[in-house]
Amino acid sequence: MSPVEHLSPEAGPHTMTWRPGSTCAPCQEHLAQVRASKYNVPPLTGVVPGGSKDTAEFRGHMDFDKGLYAYADARAEGLQPDSTTLKGVAKAHSRVKSQEAALRDASKFGFEFGPGIQTAPGVDREKYVK
Repeated sequence: MSPVEHLSPEAGPHTMTWRPGSTCAPCQEHLAQVRASKYNVPPLTGVVPGGSKDTAEFRGHMDFDKGLYAYADARAEGLQPDSTTLKGVAKAHSRVKSQEAALRDASKFGFEFGPGIQTAPGVDREKYVK
C-alpha cells in the first residue's frame, strides 16, 4: 500500500497508508463536520393553513387557481359557468343536475319534449328530447 497525503483543517497536511474504507481520525472528524453542516438544516416547510407563509394574498391566489382549474374542467364537460370561481362552477353543475332531474321526472309521466325546449348547456338532451 502506498502512503496517501491528506489535508484536514486540524492536522494539516499529513500522510497515512491508505486501506479501502479507512481514513485517518482527523479526516473523519472533518467529514462529519461537513456532513453536519449540509444535513443539519431546518426542514423545508410548505404553505399550510396557519403556517408562517399563509397570508391572505397567498390564500387568495390558491383559491383563484382552484376556481380556474374547476372552470376549465367544467368547460371541457360542455358547461357554461357564470364565473371562474368555485361557487360559479358549482352553480352550473347544480343547474344541469336540476334540469336533468326535471326532464327525467317529466318523461316518467309521459311528457315528450320537442327540439325547441331550452336547457342549460351541458344537459344531456338526447335522453329526453325527441
